[in-house]
Amino acid sequence: MFSALALAITVCLGCAPLAIAPPEPAVEALSAEPKPAVSYLALPVTVSSASLAAELDRRLSDETGENGIYFTENARTRIRGLKVQFGVHRSGPATVSAVDGQLTYRVPLAVNSGLYDWYRCAPGLGCRNAHGEFGGAGAISGKTDVAINEDWRLTSKTRFGFSWVDGPWIETDAQGEQKRINVHPLIDLFAGWKLRRLLRQYAEKVDSALTKIDVRTHIETAWRRVHQPVRLASNPPIWLSVAPVSLGVGPPCSEGQDLQITPTLVATMRGHVGERPAAIEPAPPLPKNRGDVATGRIEMQLP
Repeated sequence: MFSALALAITVCLGCAPLAIAPPEPAVEALSAEPKPAVSYLALPVTVSSASLAAELDRRLSDETGENGIYFTENARTRIRGLKVQFGVHRSGPATVSAVDGQLTYRVPLAVNSGLYDWYRCAPGLGCRNAHGEFGGAGAISGKTDVAINEDWRLTSKTRFGFSWVDGPWIETDAQGEQKRINVHPLIDLFAGWKLRRLLRQYAEKVDSALTKIDVRTHIETAWRRVHQPVRLASNPPIWLSVAPVSLGVGPPCSEGQDLQITPTLVATMRGHVGERPAAIEPAPPLPKNRGDVATGRIEMQLP
């Protein structure tokens, strides 16, 4: 049976030759210009804490007025017959540092020339008097968090605090005997709320001044400028053209005692030899701040 089946297949193949399709022509690969790789350009900007401290000292000069911290006052009190005179001055230079990307500063203060005099007479009790000195030393400390939001606006949050370093104390000579008394609890009880309110007002002034800094205008100017070709050499003429893709500025960080802000540009780059290549005009609108694109990354790719 198998012999007959094989013979039948042979006869059929001989009678009707097997049709074999010719091979299809190979499709030619499309020649495309290679796409430039994306480059990352991190440009760290360092804000010197020493320069900020010098500026803070300049603004907090020992002059009476809005920009000064030095003043003397004949204070009015609610106690009849009591007169108080005192002065406040900076007892040392201001210090500024950056810790975990946060600006911190400290201004030492001292109460000087503190004098009080009390005299009171009451029917049947006679007259009494007391006078002496008072003083103390403390420090105003502050912290400011700064950031740039997605619309390239500067935002900040400032907090101030006050702490005593020495005192406060009051010295009496009642009945001819001098005594120094710690009045810290009394000062906190009667004047602590007022001091906290003043510090909040100062913090609001700092934040208001910082938010008026027009960061966006400077960024937009740099964004338009980067779309212009850059000449790298004259003989032969070599140009570099940059096509920005995005731009981002992440949170500030600390570099030693200084504050560091690192914008990162993501772009494609091309090198040209000969005539100046055309600029990208008009430049596209400034994109949103992408934040932390690639902190500290510097990677240049040229086709």
